[in-house]
Amino acid sequence: MMNEDFNNTHEFHFEGLGDYPDYDDYKAIDEEEIRKIAREEAIKTPKGWGKFFLGLFLALLTVGVLWWKTNVFQKKVAVHDTVSVPKQSLTLSEGEITTERAVAEKVIPGIVGISTKERVDTLYGSGLAEGVGSGVIVHKDGYILTNAHVVANGKAESITVRLSNGENLQGKLLWTDQSLDLAIVKIEKEGLTTVALGDSDSVHVGDKAIAIGNPLGLDLQSTLTSGYISGLNRTVYVQKGVMTGLIQADAAINKGNSGGALLNAKGELIGINTIKNLAGEGIGFAIPVNIAKTVIEQITTQGKFKSVYLGIYGVDVAYYTQVTGQQLAQKSGIIVTEIEPESAADKSKLQREDILIAMDGQVLEGMNSLKKELLKHKIGDKVKLTLIRGKDKIEKEIILQERTGESQ
Repeated sequence: MMNEDFNNTHEFHFEGLGDYPDYDDYKAIDEEEIRKIAREEAIKTPKGWGKFFLGLFLALLTVGVLWWKTNVFQKKVAVHDTVSVPKQSLTLSEGEITTERAVAEKVIPGIVGISTKERVDTLYGSGLAEGVGSGVIVHKDGYILTNAHVVANGKAESITVRLSNGENLQGKLLWTDQSLDLAIVKIEKEGLTTVALGDSDSVHVGDKAIAIGNPLGLDLQSTLTSGYISGLNRTVYVQKGVMTGLIQADAAINKGNSGGALLNAKGELIGINTIKNLAGEGIGFAIPVNIAKTVIEQITTQGKFKSVYLGIYGVDVAYYTQVTGQQLAQKSGIIVTEIEPESAADKSKLQREDILIAMDGQVLEGMNSLKKELLKHKIGDKVKLTLIRGKDKIEKEIILQERTGESQ
């Protein structure tokens, strides 16, 4: 059941943040093993919880997808009171048309609602968890960009897409990545309105920011809010790890906005809304759209996305610190917990408990930033990986392979 207390973040769902412990479809390192690694590493600084104070007030925006559960008898539990919103007509004389109105007329037909059903097992038996989020049509053939956690990180039994005109269509999941918290869903429909992709690298603080999505569910579908870009390249510490390179905006976003659009003044997509700070209003974060462009292009032209990987399972140093209450000398990076046999990592002699800190000179904050770096490469590329092993800093040259499993 969705938590009614928005300030108690422990009850929120933090899916889609990478290959972290507690995800059923990923091999996990248990807390005792983490503590063992901590004892073997040099602990040089006092406990460091400061950065996690922010994480305690953050939640994904389905925000956690508007979740409710049905029991084995399929009785639905209400998640919020129905709010009746009276229809209002807006009349503007010529010359009074605002940027927001122009963007709304252009973009709203390209914003969809996404509802999912996921099979879950509880102490009371098997049931369904239902979620509601948003999505953006990015290609005329029905390709929709959204968050991974909106589609239950690939575990959804069914995906229903609601167009802005109220029509419901079955969606098919083509690609999802928990590390990036992005996914692509396809629907079969002609004559769709698409949202143009902008350049998230050209965004500046102070630029207009417009958010469109489905706050609090499909009853308020296609809600538009407006504000400004408040910050760039933000690193956000959430319960299970670190998300990097995010766009911060003050346009209001709420539960159900996950997967919705963050737009510039031209109505171009610059980000996918995913997180808000629950400690205050006007602090929301979006994943820059440029991260997804390679995936979108390959899927729309080839029908699938071939990604590269190292062949490791890992845990963010930040999450490790949160679990153990201890601070390593290395403050960011990825602790390798397992290596896939015959993978690039295995062939390059990476070891368990290595801490990966950089790739080709780019700092790795965690699994999220590792995946962003991997997206820049193709099969057969050579990369230079910098890691900490014990007290030594080591560089390894690795030839990237096509991803075939669940490791990164």
